[in-house]
Amino acid sequence: MATFIVHGHAGVSSFRSQAVNNPVIKALAKKVTVLEEPNLTAMMLDWRPSRVRLTLSDGKALEAETVTNKGDGEDPCNPEELKDKYFELVEPIWGHELAGNIYTDVMALEELKNINQLAEKLSKKG
Repeated sequence: MATFIVHGHAGVSSFRSQAVNNPVIKALAKKVTVLEEPNLTAMMLDWRPSRVRLTLSDGKALEAETVTNKGDGEDPCNPEELKDKYFELVEPIWGHELAGNIYTDVMALEELKNINQLAEKLSKKG
């Protein structure tokens, strides 16, 4: 919750060392309490529910609830969101060029003449 408030998103970069060690995020994180809600837990396996309540310094409470997470079968990513997430996850490891080559091969897997070429790319480091 704290990293989302500070960064405005909960993408991979929000959980890397630099972000997690941010003193503002650490201070906010100390104010977060996590409680199990048994009726939401009972929905697990079929759904991934959660409820968030944010209490502001003036006492006003903001609350939201969902039963899915973006990327679940019930709320799938569109092709552009999937591509963005792929690059966010693999670029730090493979670099942009290799990540792009692998992405292109995987997206055209049916036409790939030799799977060993893809396997070789997958074993490389950027």
